Amino acid sequence: MIIIGANIDTYEYFEYVCRKKKSMEDVLAINVKRICKEKGLLMKELAAKLNITPESLTRAIKGQTQLSTIRNIAAALNVSVTELVKERESTSQILRGYVEIGSNNIYYFDSLAKLRNILHREGIDLG
Repeated sequence: MIIIGANIDTYEYFEYVCRKKKSMEDVLAINVKRICKEKGLLMKELAAKLNITPESLTRAIKGQTQLSTIRNIAAALNVSVTELVKERESTSQILRGYVEIGSNNIYYFDSLAKLRNILHREGIDLG
């Protein structure tokens, strides 16, 4: 596989992201903190909305979380469960370029998700 039309930093970033598989708990913790920050809500305020201690909230989002807990957190933040558990693509990196697979297949991608889909369709497992 050859990636053309993408700078080396972007390619290195892509490899890093593919190697670093985050657990659902990691993603949940990142998203809860991000959403709280976006809404101007402190973690202790979210804990109060959930009628739990801040320590319990931290354990809930960093440990093996039950779906009911995720639903309660989503409701308290007024977001969907999907928004809490879905890994977001980095908006600080623009990932755009071409990937050549084999001798006759050149694909254009403009996001990490599209590049992942291309590689998956071609049967390339990064990891």
